[in-house]
This record gives sequence, C-alpha cells and structure tokens, in this order.
Amino acid sequence: MFCIVDFETELFGHEVKLSDLRMSILFSRESEADTFKIRHQHVSFPAKEQGADESYPLKEMEERNRLLEIMVNEKTKELEKLLQQTMVLAITDKLTGLYNRLEIDKRLDEAIAGFKRYAAAFSVLIVDVDNFKRVNDVYGHQKGDWCLQKTAEILKERMRKTDVLGRWGGEEFIVICPSTHLAESVLLGESIRKAIEEESFDIEGNYTVSIGISSVQKDDEANCIIKRADENLYLAKSKGRNRVEPSFPL
Repeated sequence: MFCIVDFETELFGHEVKLSDLRMSILFSRESEADTFKIRHQHVSFPAKEQGADESYPLKEMEERNRLLEIMVNEKTKELEKLLQQTMVLAITDKLTGLYNRLEIDKRLDEAIAGFKRYAAAFSVLIVDVDNFKRVNDVYGHQKGDWCLQKTAEILKERMRKTDVLGRWGGEEFIVICPSTHLAESVLLGESIRKAIEEESFDIEGNYTVSIGISSVQKDDEANCIIKRADENLYLAKSKGRNRVEPSFPL
C-alpha cells in the first residue's frame, strides 16, 4: 500500500512539520482471521523536493540531525547553567551571600581531616554582633538585615583568599583560617573588631562585635573547637563586649 501523509510533532520546544511524505506499507493477513500485520514500512521525502538527486533523503536527514544537535547542545548548556546556580544557592546564605551553616560544617570537617592527616593547623573565629536584638526592636528587622549585610561586607574585606567565611546563624558569623596559629587569628580578630567599631551603621549608640577564637588542638573534633570558640565568645560578652577572647592551648 502507498499513501501520502503529513507529520507534525514538537522537539525540544520547536515545532517540526513535514508535508507530503511518501509512505509505503507492506502487510499480510494473519491466517484466516480478519486481522493484518505490518511487515515493513518505509517513509521517504516528497519527489517534488527530491528531484533527480537520489541522495536527497540522506542530505535532508543529515541537516535535520545537525539542527537537532544544535538544539540539544543549547538545552544542555541551559541545564548546566541551572545546575550551577542551584549548587551555589544550596551553599549560600540568602541574606548575606556568605556560605551557609551546611557548607561551613563541611569545610570544618575538611579542616579537621587535614589536621589529623597532615598536622595542618587552623583557627576558628566566631563573631557575634553585640546587642543586636536592640537594633531589631528599635529600628525594625529591615534595618537589622541591612546591618548584617554591611557587617558581612566588612568581614569579606578582611579575609585572605584561603579563609572561609560564613553566617553561623542569626547575628553570628564564623571564620575558618587555614594554616593560622592563635596569635595570627587574634590579629585578624582585632582587625575585624576595630573596623566594625569605626564603621557608621546609622543607629544610635555603638555597633560592635565580640569575637571568640580557638585553634585546633590534638584529638579535636569539629564540635570541640567550636565549643571553645563559643565559650570564649561568651567570655568576651561577660567582660563588657566589643572584645576578642582567644583560648590558649593547655
């Protein structure tokens, strides 16, 4: 049997139309039943387009394959871009643009592993905005968010390329300083404290931070170094705030 058919479909969002296709079908009757089984079918391009060029169908298919490859490559690039954006969002704090706690936990585990394997020293700073609740209560959460964003910018300006900076939660920030001993991390902490104290945040009274610091010690796990830095942070608060408090190895 021979017939002329039209074909329409959609491929990667693009409408594809083929008209006047020549279709030949070979079928046979199944035993004595009134059913037929297709044995072979063939589709070719219209003779008016094919002309005398017997290779036309092959050329046409090659061209369509080329266009299909272009569309697939474009779609692949779009998906790769979306994947990259998704990966960045998954490790980023939405408000400040810094690493989020999930990523900081991962980086801290990596630092601990490096210390155990290569004795690669590092320090951790926990930075907490003093009396931040008052900022939200007096000026509103929008102003509070702006202050946190500005604090994050000041912190970023003082980071080395190897330092890992993140938002630990609320008004707390954290810095992981690879290859940094306690004395060096104290200097960094003082630099941060002074820079924030001297910056204008357009609020009544002082806008300051307290900082607790700890360096990795033998047999430390991630929670150990965080616990010491946190204890030193509260020590700085108890001593009047706007201070840097390190813990010295025993």
